[in-house]
Amino acid sequence: MSGPDDQKKGTVESRAEAELRVEMESTITLLGDWIDTIRAETRQRNHAGLSADFENLLEAYERLCLFSRGLGAPNRTTRSMDELRDFRHELRTPLTVIMGYSKMLAQEAQDQGLGPIVDTCEKITQETRRLVAAAAVPLFRRFQSTGELQISQLAQLGLGEPMERGTLSRIPTDEIDKRFALLAINPADQRQALEQSFKDRSFVVSTANSGDAVLNLVELARFELLVMDEEMPDLRVEEVLQRLRGNVRTNALPVIVVQNEQNAERTQRYMDHGASLVLCAPIQESELDAALGTLCPPRGT
Repeated sequence: MSGPDDQKKGTVESRAEAELRVEMESTITLLGDWIDTIRAETRQRNHAGLSADFENLLEAYERLCLFSRGLGAPNRTTRSMDELRDFRHELRTPLTVIMGYSKMLAQEAQDQGLGPIVDTCEKITQETRRLVAAAAVPLFRRFQSTGELQISQLAQLGLGEPMERGTLSRIPTDEIDKRFALLAINPADQRQALEQSFKDRSFVVSTANSGDAVLNLVELARFELLVMDEEMPDLRVEEVLQRLRGNVRTNALPVIVVQNEQNAERTQRYMDHGASLVLCAPIQESELDAALGTLCPPRGT
């Protein structure tokens, strides 16, 4: 028998899948309209090369429609990780083919000086790429909910390239009981101790090992708190803070910067760049409780 937590988890994940279903239906409608536009142009031009590329594009689009119709009624149960991976793979296959033939058609149209077809093909490619990224949302949420989200998993989800990451509209931010923390602490012993402290306080913990990883993860997923070491291997803390505060999606995220040793000048500099709090390593349990009580108290308090 499933308990309340299981039911809540299933509800959140089915919402993520439902949003993907809506995204897919919207994309299919847009692609259909753009393909009709290209159909009219190719018939008017009566160009053999354009017609062949268009027929291949149309066949790939029909496969996507067939996949969508085969989904049937909305799924009311929680899919397993393997099922989510299979679902995403089956969706990516026709999308990848559509992108390929769209680029081939655009090249042929470019050679013929047919700007309107080139522009329409670019719309098809961009919208298809966006849905490829959106297809990773349910699986990405599952990684996060298990507390196993790592920057290395972006490649597994097809979000490894900056362009493709940028096409992801958003990760669902359903109201759930769990709280999520992102730790970017480089000394392994300090990170492990802090990770356990957060887990003891009912946080789901994800980790990052660089400033770039921090920026990627907070852009994709919802976190209640970021705890960041002042010594990032790639970016300065000030740069990470500046980019967080300059992004509407992340400008309200509470950030604790952890110093190796107390330094009033650096503390003030971090605060000026948008840090919520600066603490010295190792963080004491009492300090952590006080910080959490101020920056991210439990919901309902």
